[in-house]
Amino acid sequence: MGAEQSADATAEEIVADPKQMAPGAAAPMAAPPPTIVEEDENEPAPDDEQEPAPEPEPSQVTPEPSFTGEAAPEAEAVVADAPKIELDDIEAFTAAEVVKALTSLTVSTDVDLTLLSACCTRVRILCRNVNECAECDEAGAAAAVVGAMKVAPSEAALQLAGLTALVNLSSGDSNNFRRQNVFLSGALPVVVAAMQAQPNSKETQHMGCMALENTCFGDDPPSLIRRREAVQAGGVEAVLAAMDKFAALKGSNEVGVVTLQLMVHRMPELREKALAAGVKPEWLRESGSPSGSSSRSARIFGTFGTSRKNDYMRPANKK
Repeated sequence: MGAEQSADATAEEIVADPKQMAPGAAAPMAAPPPTIVEEDENEPAPDDEQEPAPEPEPSQVTPEPSFTGEAAPEAEAVVADAPKIELDDIEAFTAAEVVKALTSLTVSTDVDLTLLSACCTRVRILCRNVNECAECDEAGAAAAVVGAMKVAPSEAALQLAGLTALVNLSSGDSNNFRRQNVFLSGALPVVVAAMQAQPNSKETQHMGCMALENTCFGDDPPSLIRRREAVQAGGVEAVLAAMDKFAALKGSNEVGVVTLQLMVHRMPELREKALAAGVKPEWLRESGSPSGSSSRSARIFGTFGTSRKNDYMRPANKK
């Protein structure tokens, strides 16, 4: 995006010049003779003879007005203390309350990671219900969760809680508007960063794959942009790393393959990038609906929520 010009451009002062007056215009009136002011004993001495005035106390200092056309610096705002949030109260928060709490905690100077994690978990639980999930979306839950995850990128519990919230926020096969809002919140790079920061966590890798998968899912035109962003953010490499790390888990391979398919669906240039990164061609052979949701994907994930998380942990030698 190009840089915008400031709306507070300095106005030029226009000064009339008698020489530039139009012909025939009346000459300006002569200035009256200067008034002679007699000296008064009680008047203060001129500046060079006057005693310097004592400096006012800091609280009494009034900033001089600015004549440069630039706005004078504003006084520092006094930030009121945020209302105290108790851990036990979070499980009863509504969508609006939990988003407000996340926002407040994220900007706090004394960040409580336990409370942030609990709020993300509350978003996940609320999003089990379709109506409450819609309320979370309308309240800006995606941006609040992403903001919370950015506070402590290496905090395992917070990252996992945030990922599960994003998975449920973007779940459902007919909720492209919620997927788009998750995307617009800047979630994709944060999801990949969480996977990279916790390479040994099966849960983090699983939820990361599902968050990528859900966000890339859909037939809406913006889904193509979401897929491109997922690949550019390093999603393919993150999924491949998870599949390699947990190759002993059958679910890891199945989840990884479906996620890779969705990230490159209907995008030939992304398919080429995936192959160049090490994706096997047979992994990208899709079947099923145009949205990329194969029957295998539907069997594994149901509605793409977190309720089928145990499938990822299934050993490769068991069905």
